Amino acid sequence: MPLRTNTTSKTSFTRPGSVTYDLSARELVTIILPAGSDWNSGLHWHETHVEFLQIIKGRAEVTLNGRTRNYTPDDGIIRVERFGQHEWKRAKPRVSEAFEAGGGLRQESEPMSNWLLGNGRIQRTG
Repeated sequence: MPLRTNTTSKTSFTRPGSVTYDLSARELVTIILPAGSDWNSGLHWHETHVEFLQIIKGRAEVTLNGRTRNYTPDDGIIRVERFGQHEWKRAKPRVSEAFEAGGGLRQESEPMSNWLLGNGRIQRTG
């Protein structure tokens, strides 16, 4: 049986044309979906933590507990409770967005009490 490659020192992973995971910040994953990407997170839930999603650029289609809607940066932080079934992907572009470069989705897995939202950024407080 082949040994697994040790990737603990990597701070990002890319599936070309599909998705990039930026793991450079502790307790924070930034997911970048390039224009035309059909990647999606798949329907899933977390038994051990609350998840927070924030759209940084563009639009994302988020399904949360059976309800689907498009989110933009103006929507702020999306809270996904433990066991909340959720899935996200790049929203289908409108005509005016067809030529824009990728968008990003920020995902956090830490209690919100350790984060503050200020000046449009999430800042770690503890």
